[in-house]
Amino acid sequence: MRNPGKVIVALMGAAAFTMSASVPAASSVVERNDSFSIGMAAQHKAYRAHYGAEPLDLDPELTRYATRWAQRMAAADGALSSSRGPYGENLFMSWPNQPTPAEVVKAWMDGAAEYDYDNPGFSNATGNFTQVVWKSSRKLGVGLARSASDRWYVVAVYDPPGNYTGQFPQNVGRYQ
Repeated sequence: MRNPGKVIVALMGAAAFTMSASVPAASSVVERNDSFSIGMAAQHKAYRAHYGAEPLDLDPELTRYATRWAQRMAAADGALSSSRGPYGENLFMSWPNQPTPAEVVKAWMDGAAEYDYDNPGFSNATGNFTQVVWKSSRKLGVGLARSASDRWYVVAVYDPPGNYTGQFPQNVGRYQ
């Protein structure tokens, strides 16, 4: 997607790129913003309600995990890449301005238009959407970091993770 003056990239964790093992310290590129995490949780809650999913609890441990990964990507100042961790994961990057929670979650939800309820399952086009509305996920962690080149990295992690083969019909509801 492209907006005038702003570049936005969204990627789900399953479509990962690799990162160098030697990543510089991220302390100089991190922006901590608790109101951002709260906004992200509110956006998830609003969308999930339309798909029959309960709100997610914003979890401090998951937020630390997501923040560390956002910091690592910001320190590398390159492409989005999956942490390949134990959680479900959605990734987002934009520049030069900090994205709003509404922009981030909407970018992930745009995949809803491509989801095929008659043939439920994972696809690269819908994986972000299905993770946001995955009914079995209960906890959310959110990380936000800014790189030296003004790229903003957002990481959302979900526990339990979603997008499991064979579990789509019971976990991805129709819009209500």
